[in-house]
Amino acid sequence: MTVYNASQNGATGWADPIESIWQGLTASPKRSGRKRSDLGISERLFISAVMNQPRGQRPWGIVTWLGNVYETSRPTLYSIGQQTKEKLQAGHEEKPDEKCAAPKEEIQQKVSENRLKRMILTLTLPGKVSGRDIGECLSAAFDQERSSGYVSGLLHEAGRKAGEVLERVDHRSLGEVTLARDEIFRGRHPNLLLVEPHTLTITGLYASNDREAETWGCALLLTQGRGVQIRGLAEDGCIPYSASCRAAGLEAAIQRDVWHTVEDARQVVGDVEREALRAITAIEKLEKHLTTKRWQEGVFQQWVLQTEQAERLSIHHLNLSRLCLIEDPHRQFIHLASRNNRKISYSQNTVPP
Repeated sequence: MTVYNASQNGATGWADPIESIWQGLTASPKRSGRKRSDLGISERLFISAVMNQPRGQRPWGIVTWLGNVYETSRPTLYSIGQQTKEKLQAGHEEKPDEKCAAPKEEIQQKVSENRLKRMILTLTLPGKVSGRDIGECLSAAFDQERSSGYVSGLLHEAGRKAGEVLERVDHRSLGEVTLARDEIFRGRHPNLLLVEPHTLTITGLYASNDREAETWGCALLLTQGRGVQIRGLAEDGCIPYSASCRAAGLEAAIQRDVWHTVEDARQVVGDVEREALRAITAIEKLEKHLTTKRWQEGVFQQWVLQTEQAERLSIHHLNLSRLCLIEDPHRQFIHLASRNNRKISYSQNTVPP
């Protein structure tokens, strides 16, 4: 039985118990990949156990003894001790639980292509996210990216499938209905929308490049072709609506709201108010001229004309405000201007309730 390997020699005077451990080492498998292929695992563990002792506790001369026994240099001994220490410490480091921390590949597998498509459609409607921003949302949520061309193609395909679903719906069960119609704009292109207001059934939704009377007439004919019996239409005061009914040959009761009329009147109210304020400013300048400087009949006549104009504008503004239902008791208007014995006076009163 061989007690020592080829690198060991029997001549040693080490009297400590560590020599007994060294003498008990058997030959270990050698690794050709190391610089010292003659040092096996047991020899390296033995060297590391000695070299990793604190310097104050390590017996004096033991490093020299190891160098003589294994016929190697001191840097090699220190290197073996450091390598073993690093490997042992790396093996004891806490690692995340593999069951809790799923690998990146597994997370990516859960994000299916169908889920990405649903997310894109949801971001579009009802999210109202633009096509360019959808890619950034996907990258932040799923670490997935899709080009603008892919998103655009998906939206067109989804729209085509939605149109096929609407085409298969039988609306005859609704009977005669009054539809509400309006446009939903996607950028600059309108989508012509027809909805039955009681059941919120979409009876027609058409992507178009314009909203002219002929286009709306075609939309009404297509809607009737799917079995919708149009008894009436609820709409705003858009001009092409009336012409579209004539273009489609549709005789239906029309119920219009007054939004467009009131909105136009609001703009007129703002214009009249600005004119009235300019007239008041001119009156104040003429008053200052007449009260601080020499009396001039021409300036006085200008003041009279500006006062009459301010009165007319204030009355006009009051009537329009009541028409538009925007009467505000705190809003100031010119109420009256009068002159008596070349003394100028006017008052600003609130609109009477």
